[in-house]
Amino acid sequence: MQIFYYFDNLALQLLHHPCNELTGTNIDEMQDPADIPLALKDLVGKTYLFKVGIEKEKFLYKNDTYKVLKIVANIEMVTEFKDLSQP
Repeated sequence: MQIFYYFDNLALQLLHHPCNELTGTNIDEMQDPADIPLALKDLVGKTYLFKVGIEKEKFLYKNDTYKVLKIVANIEMVTEFKDLSQP
């Protein structure tokens, strides 16, 4: 299982909101799971295509942290790649 960390430019691409709008001024404020921002809840059930950069050193040393270079939400492109990955 991979964990993705979203920074402002990626949050804007994916959620159309900056990180501070999603977390508030203090990230510790979000104690109750019901407080998850609507922008994050809206991701459930959607499919995206991620262009991920894998640096040689991270691959060689089995570091599971990768850089997301681009997020694609275009349904035709996502479907095309989905079709290519299925036998």
